[in-house]
Amino acid sequence: MPKVVGIFGYHNSGKTTLGAALLKELQSRGYKVAVIKSTKHRDLLKEKEGSDTYRYLEAGSEGVAIVEPAQTVVRFKIDKEELNLKELANRLFWEFDLVLCEGFKRAPIPKIEVLRKEIGQKPLFPEVEGVVAVATDYPVEGIKNLPLNNPKKVADFLEEEFLKESYREGFEVELFVNGKFVELKPFIRQMLAELLQAFLKPLKGIDPKVKSVKATFLRRER
Repeated sequence: MPKVVGIFGYHNSGKTTLGAALLKELQSRGYKVAVIKSTKHRDLLKEKEGSDTYRYLEAGSEGVAIVEPAQTVVRFKIDKEELNLKELANRLFWEFDLVLCEGFKRAPIPKIEVLRKEIGQKPLFPEVEGVVAVATDYPVEGIKNLPLNNPKKVADFLEEEFLKESYREGFEVELFVNGKFVELKPFIRQMLAELLQAFLKPLKGIDPKVKSVKATFLRRER
């Protein structure tokens, strides 16, 4: 299951520029990285009236996927007020190593604030929970500083803090029930991981270096 890390900051601070550079750098190191971006725009994937997809949406479908030769576009309804980025990342990108989330300042995930001197705004991290570092082009007191203009150093930080543990022997477990993320105490996560490893070991055709497991439990109708 992917690690989820946020990137936030003022308008024109360079969030997307940093995110794109981190994406390329981490991919070059062999990681699978995806992005979830917040926007205030509506109906970015709005279909033309009368199209087949439009007809399904008008009929009340809560989810529609358009499969093209080179890409798949998925659209489904979410409650923005109840949006949990861990749940969304697991739903969309469960086989990835990292999901970068741009713009979700209040989300309960670890975050990096982007600060650029020319913007001239005061840092937001003292008032925002979960900020683990700032990517900045000037010295900022009271928090770990990462060089904004050196994405490789920022990627080093992400790799050390969030990604290397995914490649250590064994794996961690995160639990989702009915699509909802369930917070587990460390010893419960460890017990579940050991139990799953015990079940997987005798199965044929499974890579012994397991990085992620996704199980779906179906209710049998009587």
